[in-house]
Amino acid sequence: MVDERILGHFYAAPYVHFEPDLCWILVREAVPVGYIMGTSDSNAFAEWADTNWWGPLRQNYPGAGENDTWTQQMIGLMHQGYQVPQGIEDYSAHLHIDLLPIGQKRGWGKVLIDVFCNRLKEMGINGVHLDVSRRNLNAIGFYGGVGFKVLDSGSSSIRFARKLSD
Repeated sequence: MVDERILGHFYAAPYVHFEPDLCWILVREAVPVGYIMGTSDSNAFAEWADTNWWGPLRQNYPGAGENDTWTQQMIGLMHQGYQVPQGIEDYSAHLHIDLLPIGQKRGWGKVLIDVFCNRLKEMGINGVHLDVSRRNLNAIGFYGGVGFKVLDSGSSSIRFARKLSD
């Protein structure tokens, strides 16, 4: 059985609770069509989320078993928690952005990235990173176009980073 809430439990809701000032929703004709959210400090987020967010949720989602369903994979991630990547010392912030097709290819993704990065600069943050699936070719092209550079590349994902200071 697919638990559709679990994606939000992992990739969205903890950021709204941890650092709500770094969360924006893109709305078109009163309908949400995208968002950007993240944290200015990946290490602090990882510590907070493990104790205050995923800790309580893990009680509702017992550990992943042998079943390799999407829901079980997400439960496994929840039990693992957010793992701060190696080599991001100059890019302490991280973000998640998602736009529905109706919000894509209209410049709104760039606007959201700029708003997020400008807020980080105001906070004195020097860099931001994100991971993207190698299968998401549109996103890979998009991040390069908005100033992100490849920081690391794995078999299933690419880590992008962007300096925020001059």
